[in-house]
Amino acid sequence: MKKKAQASPHGFAKATAGEGSERVYGLVQCRGDVDQETCNLCISTSTDQVIHPYCGTSLDAIIWYEKCQLHYSKTDFFGRLNIKNSRNSSTGRKAKDPKALYDKLASLLKSDLTSEATREP
Repeated sequence: MKKKAQASPHGFAKATAGEGSERVYGLVQCRGDVDQETCNLCISTSTDQVIHPYCGTSLDAIIWYEKCQLHYSKTDFFGRLNIKNSRNSSTGRKAKDPKALYDKLASLLKSDLTSEATREP
C-alpha cells in the first residue's frame, strides 16, 4: 500500500490483505494541497510508525499527521463514516486571503467532491 500511494499522483491508496478472519483493510491518504514529495515522506513516516513503536500488534490503528493519514483495521471501514475517531484541530494560522479560500472551498463542495476524493487512479 505504501508503494501504491507513493506512486499515485493523488496521494491515496487503499488495500486489503489476507483471507477470512485474517483479512486486514488499509488506507493511506494525503491532504489535497500537499505536493507529491511531501506526501511520500509523510506516508513513509506513518507506515514506519504504525509498524513500530506505536501500534505494534494492534488490530486497528489510525495515525493522523498534519499532511496525511493512515488507517488499518480488521473491520472493513471502506466507504463507512467513522465519527468516533474524529477530532478537530487547528494550527492557529490564519488564511492570507479568506475570501479566496472560501471561494475555492465553495467551488470544491459544489463539485462532485465525494467521487473525486475517493477515486483511485
